[in-house]
Amino acid sequence: MPAEQFGAVEGEWRRSRSCVGEGHCVELSVIDRGTQVRMRNSTTPETVLVFDANEWRFFLDAVKADEL
Repeated sequence: MPAEQFGAVEGEWRRSRSCVGEGHCVELSVIDRGTQVRMRNSTTPETVLVFDANEWRFFLDAVKADEL
């Protein structure tokens, strides 16, 4: 997933538009020329999950299918 398709500059952390204030927000960042996606909680930014492109697609498909 190229960073441009994600709507981000590579390495930049992004939040959902529905996230307001400094609440518990999920933040995403595309790195390594779009081959990896990082995910973290805004209240604990030191803990980061890293997905490769296939893992990210699998994760999104599972969320969409309400399997998680």
